[in-house]
Amino acid sequence: MKTYIGTKVIDAEPMTKNEYNKYRGWPISENADEEGYHVLYADGYESWSPKEVFENTYREIGDVDELEMPLLRTRYTKVFVESDFTYNAPHKYFVAAADDGRGLCYIHFQEGPCNEAGVNGVGNEDLINMVIDHLEHFQKSEFKCRENAMAITKLEEALLWLRKRTMQREARGVEGTHTV
Repeated sequence: MKTYIGTKVIDAEPMTKNEYNKYRGWPISENADEEGYHVLYADGYESWSPKEVFENTYREIGDVDELEMPLLRTRYTKVFVESDFTYNAPHKYFVAAADDGRGLCYIHFQEGPCNEAGVNGVGNEDLINMVIDHLEHFQKSEFKCRENAMAITKLEEALLWLRKRTMQREARGVEGTHTV
């Protein structure tokens, strides 16, 4: 078997199985009080999903703003960032196709220090390492170029600075906490 992961943008609201059946005009079924979600897909298709299945599949992105940065490429994709956030920075980003808004990628950064909040998202270093790996594969192909090599060097430099910050926090005994 192969492994799959899905990305969809949906609208949903909490709704028991019984409430969903009433909404659709269907007869009451067994397990009518089972908690779940009424789901509306971009193409208009509606369904009901059990709470556990839904919450293991989807993450709320809440209110988002389009990310606007001078060097951000917007011809093919648009990046959206959450409007309301905690811990001093946004943590939820969403990348969509520019032409039809189709969801391509959802990125959830770590929210809060790992020792206090547990591991709940990716770190800056995780994403930087992914980009380095991606570019290094291009460098092993006919698309090898100086610009990719320079980008890899600068990304590795960024990792060194982030590692230095971590080492300093470890030396002060505050790494993994919400202490400055």
